[in-house]
Formats: sequence, structure tokens, C-alpha cells
Amino acid sequence: MRGLVKGKRWLLLSRWVHLDSRKRQLLNELFRLNRRMMKAYLLKESLDRLWTYHYEGAALRYLHQWIDQLRWQRLETFKKLAEMLLSHLEGILNYCRVPVRFGVVEAVNGNIKSLLRRGRGYPPNWALVAIEYDAQGWRAPVKSSNWSPLTGSR
Repeated sequence: MRGLVKGKRWLLLSRWVHLDSRKRQLLNELFRLNRRMMKAYLLKESLDRLWTYHYEGAALRYLHQWIDQLRWQRLETFKKLAEMLLSHLEGILNYCRVPVRFGVVEAVNGNIKSLLRRGRGYPPNWALVAIEYDAQGWRAPVKSSNWSPLTGSR
């Protein structure tokens, strides 16, 4: 059995809709041997539906129903996932209102980190102000402990 399961991790991580018929057949053979793995795969696939909701109430109801499905499955990893999803519930519900793709969020975070690295020794909250001065062609303020980015006074 171990030989049949070995090397199938990529198959388990793939979504069902992206698999061709041969790969689906391999996955079904794997599921015949391990029922818990099939349950875990079905739960993973069904969680993807959470990101299609546009109304917060519907998404919240779906998430609670998904968590209820976990109750009798004895899948500890998924229980940890459910706890993590509940701890990030505000962000998940915000995604219903404003569906910003995660790639865009990561790109913005990368740009901010890049700007902070260009801060050239300024404290982090002053780094963006110094970069803005530089971008506008203004003379950057001299770094001192009593300079305030809000007032510009020294």
C-alpha cells in the first residue's frame, strides 16, 4: 500500500477540476484504499466554495456548516485549520465585500517592504516620509530625534 501512496502528494494537492481522466482514476484508486484520505480531500475541495460568496451571512453560514462536517471526521489537521479560519473570520468576511486577490495583497506588501528597505537608516515610520520627499524632489529632512514627519519641524 505504501508504494501506491508514495509520490501522490502532488495529486492530492491538485484540484479535481484540473485533473485529467487518468489522474482522476489514480486518485480514485487511492481513495478506495484510504477512506480518511478521501474525506480529507472532499473537505479540501468543498472549502474552495467559501471564496465564491458575495454576502457575509452566506459565507459565515457556509463556514459553520463546513466546520460542522469536521465534527465526526477525526481529522486533527482540519480542526486546526478550522480554528485558524475562525480566528481570521473578519478578513474572510471582508473578502466577501471587497474580493482582493491574494497575489495583489502580496505584491503591495512586497512594494512596502522594498520602500522600507530604501529608507536609508530612517526609523520605519519615517522611512516612507523620506521616500516621498525624495520622490517629490524635495530636500529630505535631516535625521534627528526631534524631527516630526507630521509637522516637519525640528
